[in-house]
Amino acid sequence: NAMCGGGTYTYLWTNASGFESTEQSPTMSPMETTTYSIEVTDTYKIITGQITILVNHTPVVDLIPQNATIYGTDTIVVCVRDSVVMDANTDPLNPPVMNYIWSNSTNNRTYTASANGSWIDFQTHWAKTINPITGCQSSDSIVLFFDFRQCNIGIEENGELKTHVKISPNPTSGLVELKFTDVSGELDIDLTDLNGKILLSQKTKSGISNSHVVILNLEKYASGMYLINLKHKNGFYHAAVIKQ
Repeated sequence: NAMCGGGTYTYLWTNASGFESTEQSPTMSPMETTTYSIEVTDTYKIITGQITILVNHTPVVDLIPQNATIYGTDTIVVCVRDSVVMDANTDPLNPPVMNYIWSNSTNNRTYTASANGSWIDFQTHWAKTINPITGCQSSDSIVLFFDFRQCNIGIEENGELKTHVKISPNPTSGLVELKFTDVSGELDIDLTDLNGKILLSQKTKSGISNSHVVILNLEKYASGMYLINLKHKNGFYHAAVIKQ
């Protein structure tokens, strides 16, 4: 606000970015720290002055990781076997020391989320980043869609083995039948959870031109997705099975 004594005055506010105003008290909303010059003129004299408006940077928070698969607004889709690392301070303009508040009440810069063991899982997380010096803060939220269909499951390292095994029913309420045809030699069969823990393990032998059936019993395990891992002398094959 430029003020002087009596008389008729004219005002000219300017800055280096080309701003001009002839109001006595203009409204200014700079996006960065800016210095304004004022020139007050009456019939006899010109008086000049300056004022600097300090603008504190508002933190920018973006919880979506780089190279994430975008499913919708603020939603990413992830394999149920993977974890997601969310970072509440990816803005290079932020100072190195910031305060953080996550939706689960943790206060670290990053938070790692993983699926709850189901074959599909939705999770919502948010984080608030606060500059402890200026008090400026910002927040962001993200929805994680964990989906077993995003996993590279069933991509065989041994194409021949895949063509000689049939897994059914899938999904299952308990029993899973593995029917092998024309498989020669010893075969290792493991059933694991999504963390890689072996729940069942057995070996089988099947002669050429003969059928061999192996039954896996999942009745005592919780509903969710499990992995059947087959190891043969010529390679591997992995398949997902859903326990309802």
